[in-house]
Amino acid sequence: MVKKNIGQVKWENHNAFDKSKNAYFGKTSHGVDVYLNHHLKDANLVILIGLVEPHLWAGFGGGLKNILPGVAYAETIGHHHSIIAEPPYRFNRVAVDAENNSFRLDLEETFNMIKSEIFCINVVLNSKKEIIACFAGHPIHCHREAVAFTKTICGLLLQKQVDGIITNSAPMDINFKQSMKCVGNTLPALRPKGIVMGFLRAQRGLDDIPLPEKSTPLWLTRTILRTLGPARVLRFLEKVKPGLDVEQKFLTYYSMQLIRAHNLYFYVPSLSDAEVKALGFFERFNQPQEVIERGLKHLGKKATIAVFKEGGATFPLLSVK
Repeated sequence: MVKKNIGQVKWENHNAFDKSKNAYFGKTSHGVDVYLNHHLKDANLVILIGLVEPHLWAGFGGGLKNILPGVAYAETIGHHHSIIAEPPYRFNRVAVDAENNSFRLDLEETFNMIKSEIFCINVVLNSKKEIIACFAGHPIHCHREAVAFTKTICGLLLQKQVDGIITNSAPMDINFKQSMKCVGNTLPALRPKGIVMGFLRAQRGLDDIPLPEKSTPLWLTRTILRTLGPARVLRFLEKVKPGLDVEQKFLTYYSMQLIRAHNLYFYVPSLSDAEVKALGFFERFNQPQEVIERGLKHLGKKATIAVFKEGGATFPLLSVK
């Protein structure tokens, strides 16, 4: 076997914004025109290397998600992501089985569009970022096995949805975007209009999240979104904030659906009052106990509450849906 270091291997970063660097592969059953990195047209072998962990929309990371959106054209990514804004407007799909997740099934249609052999390597990590399991082979079959394993070590069984959740961001503590995973991961445990009490470390603060120049008071935003209902949130977003890139558009959409569906009470010591006001989608408290007191005041003494001490890596599995 000939060993090479990275300096001897020809490589390039995928360009999602240059259409000439992407080739047309077909149309999914959801009507998404699939443009992918042009090298996939003449590749002899495609190797996918990924991590299986909870994902807001794909249910879990890994598998053919490395293809779409991994090496897709920006317009393809945008069209594909619009699936989360289709009926039944399920904006959070963490731990949803692939067979019941139109977002996951749509991206997996790329398997039959690519003529070359595709080999997948998916790993599962523990909280120390150590590999504890590896699955390899067919990109759909091995991904299903990795998901089943992940559920056994990270899924927490609940009999039914609860009125409130208490969650923290560990081990996803590096910045606000990563710390917010604890909300998405645990949200399936929450009944409609339930309360989130979150403790987000966000060591590097907002990091690369751009702040809007103007912000609307949270109470007003919530009133508008609850009046509009889930079906009209995306259309409203496109009117009030045109021109957002794909990532910002759908993360903002997600935040708006959160505002509409739930009340969020957070302790995030790394953010300033100005940053929290600009983000405009949660109430921030200066002491951890204040979060609990506010949540309990809202919920009442008879509320049911689930606690996720490592919300950045764990998620609920409901035995009764």
